[in-house]
Amino acid sequence: MKAKLYAYVVVNAALIAALIALPVKTVAAKEPHKASTRDELEIAVESAKPGDVIEITADIPMTHCLFIKGKSLTIRSGKEGGVHSLKRTEQYFGQLIKIEQSNVIFEDIIIDGNKNGAGERTEYLLSALDSGITLLSGAVLQNNSGAGVRAENCEFMLDGGTVKNNLGGLWLDDSNFTMKDGEIVRNESMHNYGGGVYLRYGDLVLSGGEIRENSSEHSGGGIAIESGSGVMSGGSIFGNTSFFGGGVSVRDGTFIMTGGTISENAGGMAGGGIECRTVFGSAAFIMRGGSISSNTSEGGGGLAIFNDAEFSLSGGSIDKNEAEVGGGVLLCGYDSGGRYLMTGGEIADNEAAGEGPSGFYDNTVKGAGGGIYQAGERSVFELKDGSVLNNKANSGAGVYIEAGTFEMSGGTVTGNTARISHGGVYDRTGGFEQSGGTVDSNIDHIDLAPIDENSVLESIDIGSDTGIIKIEESREYKELLAAHVLNDNEKKSAAFGDPVTVYLSADILAPLEEERDRDKKFAKEKEFALIDVKMSVNTPNDGERDVLKANGAIPVTIFLPEELRNEGGSLALVNAGGGETIYYDIDDDPATFTFKTDVFSSFVLIDGGAEKKSEWVAKPPSAGPVSAAGQDPEKIWVLPSCIALLGILLSVVCFSAFQLRKLR
Repeated sequence: MKAKLYAYVVVNAALIAALIALPVKTVAAKEPHKASTRDELEIAVESAKPGDVIEITADIPMTHCLFIKGKSLTIRSGKEGGVHSLKRTEQYFGQLIKIEQSNVIFEDIIIDGNKNGAGERTEYLLSALDSGITLLSGAVLQNNSGAGVRAENCEFMLDGGTVKNNLGGLWLDDSNFTMKDGEIVRNESMHNYGGGVYLRYGDLVLSGGEIRENSSEHSGGGIAIESGSGVMSGGSIFGNTSFFGGGVSVRDGTFIMTGGTISENAGGMAGGGIECRTVFGSAAFIMRGGSISSNTSEGGGGLAIFNDAEFSLSGGSIDKNEAEVGGGVLLCGYDSGGRYLMTGGEIADNEAAGEGPSGFYDNTVKGAGGGIYQAGERSVFELKDGSVLNNKANSGAGVYIEAGTFEMSGGTVTGNTARISHGGVYDRTGGFEQSGGTVDSNIDHIDLAPIDENSVLESIDIGSDTGIIKIEESREYKELLAAHVLNDNEKKSAAFGDPVTVYLSADILAPLEEERDRDKKFAKEKEFALIDVKMSVNTPNDGERDVLKANGAIPVTIFLPEELRNEGGSLALVNAGGGETIYYDIDDDPATFTFKTDVFSSFVLIDGGAEKKSEWVAKPPSAGPVSAAGQDPEKIWVLPSCIALLGILLSVVCFSAFQLRKLR
């Protein structure tokens, strides 16, 4: 058996040695073409074979157009000497590069239109027909007094490159545009549409990169889609401006959003984030994810839908947008109709602000529709799920129905605040039909900001029944009370200038033997006392009510008598009703006990340094996680892990012994 094993090892070693000794045929990498002048570049293009690379070794002044036809090649800067440029001369105004029936990749190369030196208006940096163009990292198309790219029937990809400071970034007809990375920045539209990207009769796919700070006089500061489609799953569109659709304008096309962000764009008239409308055909904006946030416009801060265009929201958020009408969403079907469907997502924290008449619909005033503004007699909006919450407006803070039908079968309209009337839904024409869902906790006539003497905060008084409790007379404290303690009626009273008084009191009951004997749970503590913390609200119309529980933590500071102070240790409060609510003294002053609570009832004051904390504390906040046996979990795993490791080692030894025995 030993002889067989020896022979087996020798044969395998010989085979390995033979394989190593075999000659290996190597293929030398093909040297790239080199070009340092305009003529050398043209020769390199003409002689290039499929897959060839042309390296630019110096900055090249472009005195006339470079024509690329029927080629598949890469143009990049040489590996030494940094990134080089192809720059238009001051005397030349035509195209820099014309591409037909080719596949061209640009990498680490600057194509410069010399905007300041070449005059008022020039031709494109790149024009392409029936071709594929890719801009990789380091490829820059910049400074042109014409469009950066004019393409027809092309596949254009941006995967790390930059298109900036042109009179129009990309102008694409019957073409597909894919953006994975890179940026399109500070371009201005040359024909009133699409400062960053203008796409007509094609598809756009945006999964990464940035389209920012572009502008258009009419529509689509960032992107304009006309009779095409767009899908956005990532990346960001921000800081763009236009009259309609500061971020994106869609006309007779479809835009689907599943991710990414559209933020901080401005639409002068409508659609700070997105504008979508029909002109001659059909149009739709479908939102399944992502965020439309912090955009501004006169109408539809986040989104504006016009004519017969459709809108569907099933995921994502439209939030923190602002407009004079329709802070979050403006739905203007006019007489053409329009269908809108919400089955998920959020329309939240938007605001409609301003005063005076609005030009969006007859008799409409500014400040209407914090979350949604709907108009158009034939328009239908269906709310089946999702949330319209925490929006603000003068009227109709959640939803303002100027005209049309609003059918609510699910979802929630809640937490919205109206400065004048109708915090939830303002139905001017009787189009609101509710068969399900929830419309509640919406606030009318509320202004939390101290604008005048009749505002809520100015009308809230804070009082105390005892001298042992400290209350701050501050705006912040009143905001907490207004947000978490006052109910809707009390807020309305304050808004109309009626005095609303919130009382907070604390009564300390001296330690009593009968109390100590009655509650054995705290028998081991050094000191024992009951502290009764009460809160009540008093209004002229509704009288006084006790507050047992608030929606948020309210700061409370109690002055302790000498006998209950603990100089060297800690003190804790336990809810006497169940023992589950525990507060620790959070400052270094032994004379006071400061804590935040949403419960107003009796508490037990105990010594936080008691010997058996487990009798009253299940899990102190200062300690790490503990096991059921009270042991440190970081130590508990050591013994089982050691046992497991020994088991593995024992298995290996047994298996090895078995194999050796077989060999013998």
